[in-house]
Amino acid sequence: GEIDAGLAAFMDATFDDCEVLDVAEALLAAKQGEKAFSFALDVARLPERLVRKKWGTAFDGRISIANWAAKHAEESGYAEVALAAAEVGFRLHVDVEQYRRIERLSGSAWIGRRDALLERARSCESNEASEAIAVFLDADLLDDAKRIFDRRGSYVHDSTMWRLFVRAAELAPGWAIERAKRFAEGIMDRAERNRYEIAARWLRIAAFGFRIDGREGDWTKYRDTLLAKHKAKRALVPLIRAMR
Repeated sequence: GEIDAGLAAFMDATFDDCEVLDVAEALLAAKQGEKAFSFALDVARLPERLVRKKWGTAFDGRISIANWAAKHAEESGYAEVALAAAEVGFRLHVDVEQYRRIERLSGSAWIGRRDALLERARSCESNEASEAIAVFLDADLLDDAKRIFDRRGSYVHDSTMWRLFVRAAELAPGWAIERAKRFAEGIMDRAERNRYEIAARWLRIAAFGFRIDGREGDWTKYRDTLLAKHKAKRALVPLIRAMR
């Protein structure tokens, strides 16, 4: 009674995500898990204008609410609410953890849901690029992951980028070689001494791609060309020479 009335009054106002999560956490602590998760899910479904992000407006405040509801509802055994919250959260912001959660909870309905999630990931914004690529790698859709990288590569987190390029060097070596060479050469040509290790990592990706593609001789020629070109860069030469 009193809890329901309080929640109804809360929903009549505008609020920020932290206020919502404070209420939901309090309900959960009071062993009102079903009310906590349903409340958070209801808020996550509200129009964006009603839910502020406490620390600025760069991100939709509903995202953290939906993610909280999905995670804690699943942990507490409320699979239906967790699935609904994960789907809301993914629509608001592409997220590989939500993608995996939806897969876990969907059962036989997964294929239909999967297609809708992948379509959402294909339309990702710049700040969703890393998560979208991770989703496509999980789904074994390398071409989609490559397209996102080519459109929004500067927004992709390093860990996701390296995961993509290792996979691509094996399955799409030409694509990986071309880009890895370009990134490495940019660092070396600008003599960015503090980034030579990164250049070497790109060259290792290129070397792997050449070998997978059966072009070991081309790799050797390319490596020798780099050694000749950059022979005066004493910090760089040993890194290149170490590659076979």
